[in-house]
Amino acid sequence: MRITIDATSALVRSAGVKGYIYHWLHSLREQAAARHGGDEIHAFPLLDQWASLDHERSALSPASTLARLALLHSVNLLGGSVLDWALRGTDVFHASNLVRHAPARARLTATIHDLTSWIMPRPI
Repeated sequence: MRITIDATSALVRSAGVKGYIYHWLHSLREQAAARHGGDEIHAFPLLDQWASLDHERSALSPASTLARLALLHSVNLLGGSVLDWALRGTDVFHASNLVRHAPARARLTATIHDLTSWIMPRPI
């Protein structure tokens, strides 16, 4: 099974979600390697070589960051077909709130990080 996790938080300055995604990806990859079952864990957009955790800046060089942010913008602007191309071969895609379209060819999951809307609903 091929699983792709949306790790766009690695491209921007952040702390909580970036750290969560970084450690989750690391753990998932360790588990997949230990199982020897052919499972693949990837990071979107093209972040498979995300080796360091830095909350103050992107995990990649400025040029690499710009290219990946351009891919994210293309997905959000042009829709699911671009996302399907970027995720080709993916069985399950775990999205963040930065991806605005769902893939057509992969199952979609998400994590809700902010539940304040439950305690502070929108006024009517």
